[in-house]
Amino acid sequence: TVKADESKFTELNAKVKTLVKENADLNEKVTKLNSELDETRAKLQEAEQRSVDAHSQLSDATLARVELSAKLREEEATRTEITDALRPQASGFFGWYDEEEDSQHHKPPHDSLPS
Repeated sequence: TVKADESKFTELNAKVKTLVKENADLNEKVTKLNSELDETRAKLQEAEQRSVDAHSQLSDATLARVELSAKLREEEATRTEITDALRPQASGFFGWYDEEEDSQHHKPPHDSLPS
């Protein structure tokens, strides 16, 4: 029975060594996966920050576009006021002013197409 016990012990010892080796391999894999997970989290945080920055830039650009559109409308209104104010002066300066002809020159091209 001593020989059987020694054989059983040797067999169990070999199984324990195999399990210890498998455990070490698994621990190494877990460590590697945790490292990859940390890298992925860092990349995700960077991507999220870039997204926030891009959204902020888009908001700034949209606001600037709205402000420029408003300024353009103001400038167009001012130009129209100046043009309207100068028309009577033009008739006095040139000695003529034909409002009908002037309005024909300022119509968009599609308005002058035959019906």
